[in-house]
Amino acid sequence: MSRVVNLFVDAPENLADFVSDLQSLFGVKFDQISKGGELWYEFQNAYLNITIAYHEYENDGELKFENYLYEISFREKYVDEKSNLYTISTETALNYFDRLLLERHYKIMLVDDLQKKIKEFPLSH
Repeated sequence: MSRVVNLFVDAPENLADFVSDLQSLFGVKFDQISKGGELWYEFQNAYLNITIAYHEYENDGELKFENYLYEISFREKYVDEKSNLYTISTETALNYFDRLLLERHYKIMLVDDLQKKIKEFPLSH
């Protein structure tokens, strides 16, 4: 079982510059990955995998994916539902949400498993 939380961000810069900004803001090194004509950035540790990319999701009810350029996915590894590790993706995503809101004022939306909106800040930059 895996746990995924998605942070959608509407940022004015291109993907490489956006990732560079995130690296300096969070002190995390994202590796560039290119496979099958797709490009994304990725960070992994023993507990979590974070990917950053353009997305192609269409709006779904209250989830207005088309208002956002980038998707940051937080996927837990080796989830044990009885342990606290089950919340690591949510806690990390909330940290990113709060820091991006405070320091960059991006339009952002946090979604649980692409189905349930957790939090949103719709103000444009």
